[in-house]
Amino acid sequence: MKSFLLTTIVLSYSFPVNGWPQLRNGLSFSRDELQAEDIIADVTSRGLPDVDETLSWGTLPVPQLTRPEAAGNQQATKSGEVPGFKPSQQGDVKRELSGGGISPGLMTLPVLHFERPSLDKRGLEVKLENRSDVAYYVQLSIGNPAQKVLAQLDTGSFELWVNPDCRNLSFGDKQFCREVGIYDPSASSSSKISRLGKELRYGIGSANVTYVVDDIALGSSEQMKQVQFGVARSTKDQFSGILGLGHGSGVNTGYKNFVDQLADQKVTKSKAYSVALGSKSDKSGVVVFGGVDTGKFSGRLAALPLIPGNKSPDGVTRFWVNMTSMQHTSAAGETTDLTTKTLPVFIDSGATLTLLPAALANATARSIGARALSKEGFYMMNCGLAKSNGTINFNFNGVSIRVPYREIIREVPTSPPSCYLGIMPSQSFTLLGDTFMRSAYVVFDISNNMTYLAPYANCGSNTQLIDASTNMKSIVGACSAQQGSEISQLVDDPEGVINANDNNGNGAGSAGISWRCLSTLAIGALTLQAWL
Repeated sequence: MKSFLLTTIVLSYSFPVNGWPQLRNGLSFSRDELQAEDIIADVTSRGLPDVDETLSWGTLPVPQLTRPEAAGNQQATKSGEVPGFKPSQQGDVKRELSGGGISPGLMTLPVLHFERPSLDKRGLEVKLENRSDVAYYVQLSIGNPAQKVLAQLDTGSFELWVNPDCRNLSFGDKQFCREVGIYDPSASSSSKISRLGKELRYGIGSANVTYVVDDIALGSSEQMKQVQFGVARSTKDQFSGILGLGHGSGVNTGYKNFVDQLADQKVTKSKAYSVALGSKSDKSGVVVFGGVDTGKFSGRLAALPLIPGNKSPDGVTRFWVNMTSMQHTSAAGETTDLTTKTLPVFIDSGATLTLLPAALANATARSIGARALSKEGFYMMNCGLAKSNGTINFNFNGVSIRVPYREIIREVPTSPPSCYLGIMPSQSFTLLGDTFMRSAYVVFDISNNMTYLAPYANCGSNTQLIDASTNMKSIVGACSAQQGSEISQLVDDPEGVINANDNNGNGAGSAGISWRCLSTLAIGALTLQAWL
């Protein structure tokens, strides 16, 4: 029986993303699954109709940050009309991105790297809590004939939706939004549009969607038939669609979500997938649906049972696990404990930052030499510290994820650059976002309610299938530890150490890099480089 390993398109992109997970569904989801009576019969006029809408609240309590409410994008679309788009604007998103070939159950997609232009400090378009160093996307081919769109991979939400409203976004965000592609259900011979819809709320932004059913493929994989997903009628603070990869049918949704459909339609042999975001330097991120890549980690995988939803901090079934301790290792190699208490933590690829309890966040900031909190709630840093060899160590069941300074210190491309710690204090919960995940390899096993963690490394690719017979404890990474953190290759900067009591928020560093997009597609023997 054939199954597929599906690899992400990875966009290193300094625009705002969904920095917080999908909010909790406060209403019954019994009407989410489409019935025959929900489908609109008139296929000659298949614009998005008025819908019977429910509300999907999100999963985690969101800290109240001192940011002004951004202008929402609340203009509804007409049939066949997408805000801010003309057919000619879809350009490169509509082109075919090769899947890189299929071996037994394996398929790869290319990696894209984006950087935004430097900004004057007073010209910063969004608050820091709404910015991202890296966002991760997959290209979907929806309908017949296929329409190509990008959607952000998000382990913190549960539903797929497409077609963000680009009109009221800031200039940089609008530029990217116009390149993610659009899906027009009226242009697909296999689409079915319903009368059901929902408001999907995230900690930052929301989407009002109408549910549609259509065929979907990733890359050159076979199509999944008649998959239910949302098509946005209006959005707020969103510049791409979202591919939610959390628990679906009967848990967080009333219908089979994307991961459910992969297994149900035999594309994969389990509801398991693995994620390596890749470090800032190698940019070799990969997501494997239905498998694991031992060429992307070192050592063994720590087996971490998921905390049941009714016992989790937010009462929702998601990727909550127990972290046993945290440590700081200085550039001189001295290791001190930050906490030895077990903490429930949530692993979220859709979150830019890592959120820790206030006392632990403060201790971590002091240990690394951060400045005092800014008025927005961020620990400002001297940019030179990113060149030092220290690490923050997150420990799980005998496995330590050592996050180098360079991965956990975030640079805002102002002129001159400003830097801040990729950790924020939270009063309610602990969330491990991209600043943690870039140093980890994570297997999300929904079938068995397990998560597995190992240190990220990169020594090539060696994929293995995950099915009901797989013994995860027997899987060991093919890489050495030195192929992961590369800490020994960094040089200390003695001038990078700052006074933690210094409240001056100025950072130091090199000039910002101008707007560019370098796409390197490594497909078998073919390597393609494209400048956009």
